Amino acid sequence: MDQLVSCFVLKFTYFLFLAGGGHGAPPTVTKSETLGWGAIEVSPNAFISLEYDNFHVSIYKKEGSGDSSSERFYCSPALILQPNSTTTHRNYFTETFETVFEVKMWYPEYWKAIQTAVSSELGRNVSKHSIRMLPIEDIRIESKVRSEKYYIANEWTSYANQPSTFAFRITCSTNETCIEVADNIRHHPKVFTSSLEVFYSLQTHRTEKRSVEIKFQHMQRSELFGKMLRKFPNEEKIYLPVADLKKMELVVSNNVITTEIQNENFFISSDEVVSHLEELMEVEKVGSSDLTHDMWDAVFWTAKNARPDITTKIMNEIYDKNDRHLRDALKRVMISTSSQVADSERSSAIVLTTRVAASSESAILFEDLRTIWSSLKANGNWGIVCPDKNTSQAGLKSVNEEQSRLRSLLMDARQFSMWDGEKFVIKPFQMTKISLAAFRGATTSTTVIANIQMKLARTTSELKTPINVPKTSAYEGEMPGQVQYGKQISLLDAFARSEISRISETLREIKTNLSESEALVLSAASLKIDGQLANFSVTIQGIFALETA
Repeated sequence: MDQLVSCFVLKFTYFLFLAGGGHGAPPTVTKSETLGWGAIEVSPNAFISLEYDNFHVSIYKKEGSGDSSSERFYCSPALILQPNSTTTHRNYFTETFETVFEVKMWYPEYWKAIQTAVSSELGRNVSKHSIRMLPIEDIRIESKVRSEKYYIANEWTSYANQPSTFAFRITCSTNETCIEVADNIRHHPKVFTSSLEVFYSLQTHRTEKRSVEIKFQHMQRSELFGKMLRKFPNEEKIYLPVADLKKMELVVSNNVITTEIQNENFFISSDEVVSHLEELMEVEKVGSSDLTHDMWDAVFWTAKNARPDITTKIMNEIYDKNDRHLRDALKRVMISTSSQVADSERSSAIVLTTRVAASSESAILFEDLRTIWSSLKANGNWGIVCPDKNTSQAGLKSVNEEQSRLRSLLMDARQFSMWDGEKFVIKPFQMTKISLAAFRGATTSTTVIANIQMKLARTTSELKTPINVPKTSAYEGEMPGQVQYGKQISLLDAFARSEISRISETLREIKTNLSESEALVLSAASLKIDGQLANFSVTIQGIFALETA
């Protein structure tokens, strides 16, 4: 009897062993068929493909839906670029400049076209309530173009609520770069989108940590980092503008990802690498007003403008060594900074507005520029503006060249200096302090600077698609009345530009019959009139942007 019981126990144990797959591992709780496509019971093979405008829409059918009451159809997003909704701004939380562009994921006409296509395929009417967007959890965008001036944030962003519009962000090194990028998106949408791919996932899991090496060669491939090491061969702590740090981090993070992450089934955001780089460099935020004279000597400054502390020092020397008329003119130049520049950044027609602001600014500076230049020459203080012997007044051959040099100094001062009631001081702006200690001991390009643990995202049911630019309308993708309205606005804009050209030509003809002093006064007035007329064109474009947003 005991032998029978023992035999039964052994057989039962063996049966459990086989049922468990022949090993002692715990059972898998999450089944693969419940993830991604399996979760919505849809085959990844499209039921039908609809040609909509100049791109294709994939439509999927829920499996096993026999009767019409339970049938479900899912469609891919439209992803239609909205060039005219592109905006630029300064993100005060991250202290970076950003260009934001939007894509239309869906809209009523889109759903109607899909409903018609499915009904036609089945030979019967299909309810609009049976058609839904694929249950996309996250979206990211990838660019084939690499630039040190800007980059598109390539990271998974939630799309759980499925809004009709989705926004992507481009981080730029300067406000001027943001304006250029936005201008190109508006006027050359097909060129812009040709290098972009959008990825969307039905399910994303962060499943793995991996050890990744940051090597000296990853840093060396950044041109900015190489210049920095050459300029400061011995310093441990140096300072640099936020924009330059972001440029360097972008290049280094891309180098790390492309050389160290080989598995295409995993995705890693450049932000993940950047956070480790900033720990390695001991990045600290420092205000410009906190920098001492010695600290400014340790600033890595790559901009074309002179270093802010040098510009501010020159402005104070000019003020201290000259007469009251020059001092008053100098203060007017600095205090009368036009608010139009700030307004232009909030305008949708950002490029043209900026040009108008620049013209008005030149008109404001004209009389004061003459006063400052004349006083410096009369008092023998022109050497303050040109302290270098090689660029002294002997090297400047004309009044125009000297005034151009002075104008450049004043414009730099407007950007980085301000009058505090007693003297000129450096405007407050953000700088960063970094440590180069971790890189000083590197002997070869393969020297490992740090070994870091990074999170890698494994994606399930990931799809990729281009951003679409419809041939019928580059703005709102077949929105009713959009094309005709746009034509009317274009005619008004053309009229404004024609008036600007006509009046400017009339002013030039008048100037030929005036004396030199009268012509100078008219030049200043001409700039102001040009600005007001051009602003009419800007207003029209702004109205167009608001109405179509």
